Amino acid sequence: MKLAVVGAAVLWGTAGTAGLLAAGVHPVSLAAARLVVGGLVLAAVAGPAVRSLPHRGLLVAAALAVAAYQLCFFGAVSRTGVAVGTVVAIGSGPVFAGLLTWLLDRVRPTRRWVGATAAAVARGPGQTGGGGGGRGGAGVGGLVGGRV
Repeated sequence: MKLAVVGAAVLWGTAGTAGLLAAGVHPVSLAAARLVVGGLVLAAVAGPAVRSLPHRGLLVAAALAVAAYQLCFFGAVSRTGVAVGTVVAIGSGPVFAGLLTWLLDRVRPTRRWVGATAAAVARGPGQTGGGGGGRGGAGVGGLVGGRV
């Protein structure tokens, strides 16, 4: 099991770089290929267990969210470069987790979370002015794609 987790981490960590280096391949095509291959593997491994779940609708919603993330992530990396796209995608996770916890579970955010989130969001515009993998800046569209 540990080897599978390490393997997944290594492969996940190379997604942005592989997408940027795949010359002539559209980011949406690359994301779609990952979704198809990953979905088929997951269906083969977890298919029988999924049929017995009481809340399959939540599983479908989660699958759609993962698909949207893949498409947005690769689009963001193509617009902003690997570094900025990945940092925004990873850094926005705690922000959205806190907001969803507040909205769905009615748990108010702590002052620490509010301060950290404000600092992270305030840093966003500074990322649009440089980097971009030699493309002349990250661009707001790429940053928004990385946050979805």
